[in-house]
Amino acid sequence: VVERNIILKNPKVIDVSGKKMWDISLEDEVKKAMGDGHDGLVFKGIKDNYHPDTTITPSNNVVVFDADSIKTKSQLEDIWKRANQ
Repeated sequence: VVERNIILKNPKVIDVSGKKMWDISLEDEVKKAMGDGHDGLVFKGIKDNYHPDTTITPSNNVVVFDADSIKTKSQLEDIWKRANQ
């Protein structure tokens, strides 16, 4: 696991209210979001662990359509320093 920061300007947010990830057509949702001009997707409240029958705590998952939206802490610090010179 590597810590990263995600910068999305126009994400589509979908509250799936505790559904399991295979109960949602992820591919269709990605296609719709991209077609509507979104730069990412946020699935709120999705159950997505490797033990589906015992998943009790939903989490939020983010799908990024452009890898340039993912930044490390040092990249964000460099952006901030350049902006404040």
